[in-house]
Amino acid sequence: MFGMGITLRPENFREVLRRKRLVAVGAAAQFVCMQNSGLGVALATRLFSSMPLAALPGALFSLWHNLSGIAVADWWQRRSE
Repeated sequence: MFGMGITLRPENFREVLRRKRLVAVGAAAQFVCMQNSGLGVALATRLFSSMPLAALPGALFSLWHNLSGIAVADWWQRRSE
């Protein structure tokens, strides 16, 4: 994150201000979807400690959210250009 932050230029901030809706959708998706996957893993680990595979669906969907989020963001950017 630090490496990405030090490469930001004023044009990047103008782009974010120009695409407010896209930024809002991305932020909402990150804080809603990914947090629920983490919560699922934590609850499964805590409540079903005798069955360690109970946390597997949440862990897999956390990975899915990361990968599909990148794909959707790329598709959305190409669509809006």
